[in-house]
Amino acid sequence: MIKKLLSLLGGYALATLAQGLVGLLAVPLLLHIFSASNFTYWVLLEPIVAMMAGLIWLGSQYGVLHAIPVKKIKANQVPHLFYKFASGPAFFILLVGVPSVCLLLNLMNKGFLFVAILIVYVFCEGLILLSQFLSRAKADSVSFAITVWVRSGGLLLLLLVLNKFDIKLELITFIFLMSLLDCIVLVFIALRKNRFTLVESLLSPSDYWGLVKYGIPFVVSGALTMMAGNMDRYVLNHSLAAEELASYLILAKIAGAMNFAIAPVNLWWPVARHLHVSDPDAGSMFFKSAYSIILGFYLFSAVVLFISASYLLPWYAPGLLIKDESALAVLLLAWVAQAMGSVMNVGALSPGKTHLVLVSSVIAVLVGLCASLLLTAKWPFYGAAAAVLISQLIGLILNCRISQKIQYVEIPYIKMLLLVLSSSFVTSVHIKYGSVEVDVLVGCVLGLLFLFILKRDIFSLQLNKKIIE
Repeated sequence: MIKKLLSLLGGYALATLAQGLVGLLAVPLLLHIFSASNFTYWVLLEPIVAMMAGLIWLGSQYGVLHAIPVKKIKANQVPHLFYKFASGPAFFILLVGVPSVCLLLNLMNKGFLFVAILIVYVFCEGLILLSQFLSRAKADSVSFAITVWVRSGGLLLLLLVLNKFDIKLELITFIFLMSLLDCIVLVFIALRKNRFTLVESLLSPSDYWGLVKYGIPFVVSGALTMMAGNMDRYVLNHSLAAEELASYLILAKIAGAMNFAIAPVNLWWPVARHLHVSDPDAGSMFFKSAYSIILGFYLFSAVVLFISASYLLPWYAPGLLIKDESALAVLLLAWVAQAMGSVMNVGALSPGKTHLVLVSSVIAVLVGLCASLLLTAKWPFYGAAAAVLISQLIGLILNCRISQKIQYVEIPYIKMLLLVLSSSFVTSVHIKYGSVEVDVLVGCVLGLLFLFILKRDIFSLQLNKKIIE
């Protein structure tokens, strides 16, 4: 089982992990080339750029992901189709959205040239994203991975060179260099052998808007999820000085390393879910065991990351005073809640039910925003982290509730609660008595305790061959 399960960590997973690793390593390098204010602005811009790169296509990239495998369109028709029908709406969104973002983040004072370069950067990111969706639609994980490796490798090389020669940059210069790097990646994509044999698309506007209709719930839900996970930094941006906000953003970046644990599961889980809904018990036994095991894996990863952070922070953010490090525990728990919200959303993945994920996403964002505004006024760091956790817990509860109404699954509440309490106890021991010896001991104890709690579930999945097929 383990050998076959590890084989799932192929092109997509390795690419995602490489991208996450470069993103994590980039932080101390960025702190060296940026002032605190420029670093803060960059971290605030990053998720917005990623969100807008998807929004400019209005979700049609998800339509492509569906249409190519079922042979509604051909991959070599996509570039002409998007040039003909998608470029107009994309540029309109860019011309309206980017200046609005700059206004929101108080970046308009950086001038027209800054806005223009940012527009180019977002558009290049959107083209790379579209290329990756095409690779996924063709089940070409190698092309997907190579694109990510070239871009991530180029970014890491750029940052290392800047640090080597002790070059300090303004935000506009760095975004220009990132746009240049994206252009190089796009040229590489275009020159790859047999990447596209371009043909003129004979598809009509209604075909393109059909792609939009299919995909827009996914892109809107993704944007809302990103808002729920990042709203804390934008609320704090209006109340904290750049140096204080930078220290909080460091904690948020470290918490984001949970992607190393979450990404492989997210790549595997949808396929496993679709396989097991056809079981005689509609997958109930599989889902019951998988919920506990995945939660245990996420919680153990979060605890290890939290304990490791106290030793890594002096290297990771040298010269930057990090306040309220224990707020990291709250942020990590929020990541676990967000990840489990996807795992426990079994029913809403059924055909004709996917639009229901928007309900939980909208409510979670609104509740999180209200909580953030209320809590950060008195407790900036803990309040912001708690607001994210509240938002993700609301999303988890609503997703689970909606899913249960569509397809009932027995949830092992007591076992999952034991996992949470065990993790909380170990975290508390680290906060109070933290030392290398104590941390190693409690980490080993937690691992053994989790294995004891989950032994029946692990045995159950060992017997279930579909998990690895």
